[in-house]
Amino acid sequence: MLPDLSAHPLTAAVLGGMFVGIGVGLIVRQGGSSGGDDALALTISHTLRWRLSRAYLFTDLTVLILSLSYIPLRRIVFSLITVTISSCLIDLVKDYKGNSLTLSGSRAHRPHSSPSSAKISVSSGRRLGRPLG
Repeated sequence: MLPDLSAHPLTAAVLGGMFVGIGVGLIVRQGGSSGGDDALALTISHTLRWRLSRAYLFTDLTVLILSLSYIPLRRIVFSLITVTISSCLIDLVKDYKGNSLTLSGSRAHRPHSSPSSAKISVSSGRRLGRPLG
């Protein structure tokens, strides 16, 4: 069971923004959408050639401004924290370019590496880019 964070709204806002940003970033990175405002943000991003984080923030801010008529300002402020964190993380996760390993059959290998492309990392002294297996 998850802890009740209703007594700690700032913690809930930050953690919520992190979970939403990473989750949506992973979905978008794989070419998907969870629907609703995700699809709207993707459409706005594509049509206006905005960064995806900007489109998400725009749609979320629009909803929050309209919500001022029935949601107390204090809650809107915590929601602003959540949507700001999540929109920044969406782009970071979507555009992340890490050294991930892929599995091909029973052998793991690094994409686009060959024996001649091995490099030495000066800072750690480890070989980078060497094929495994």
